[in-house]
Amino acid sequence: LPISRAWTRLAPPLRVLALAGVTWALVALLAFEGSSRARERNAAATRHLLVLLDVSPSMELKDAGEGGAQSRRDRAAALLKSVMGRASSDQVKITMACFYSDALLLVKECGDRELIWNFADNLPLHIAYRPGKTDLVKSLNTAGELVKDFPRKSTTVLVLTDGDAVPDTGLKPMPSAVAKIIFAGVGDPTRGTFIDGHLSRQDQASLSQLARRLGGHYHNGNLKHVPSELLRRLNAPD
Repeated sequence: LPISRAWTRLAPPLRVLALAGVTWALVALLAFEGSSRARERNAAATRHLLVLLDVSPSMELKDAGEGGAQSRRDRAAALLKSVMGRASSDQVKITMACFYSDALLLVKECGDRELIWNFADNLPLHIAYRPGKTDLVKSLNTAGELVKDFPRKSTTVLVLTDGDAVPDTGLKPMPSAVAKIIFAGVGDPTRGTFIDGHLSRQDQASLSQLARRLGGHYHNGNLKHVPSELLRRLNAPD
């Protein structure tokens, strides 16, 4: 009986570990397949899009989109799909990382839009992290390292997040590869929802401040897609 009770206590964390393992096996498979397809489509990259996708638990809250019926994650995915649709040139390669307590690289210099969409659409990536606080600043610093060797002024950074994060200390400048950084906020900016002992809502003030500090732009993407003028570098003639 004691052994049975011990097994019962162990079962929930074991299920989480198993699910995390399956999720990251799928991520690795998708990334491998995407890298293989990217090599087959060997057009030289002249422009880069770095996507930094928030996968923290607060992104599962449903207060986004028209009428607030959409999850923040789904709204972020819709924004990403819209941006990719306007950056369809083979010369634009996409690097994508997800973040929660830090940023984890998913795929680098990929030309396969379908692969990128699969990462944004319903994969429970947050379970690969230990529960904790969302560290957007640490994740931005990690993202900068991912693209530091790209050509100067070749990269547009798109951050998709609700801004529900720890205080923004320790922020480093973006490398010279970055020409533009866009913070696209999701979630209701006025009405919060309780999660993990605090009221969570799109933090416009923090996102605007981060954008100013990095010389970038903040856009409230809860109802409107990212304006085309902010994507002009991605669509510039070669």
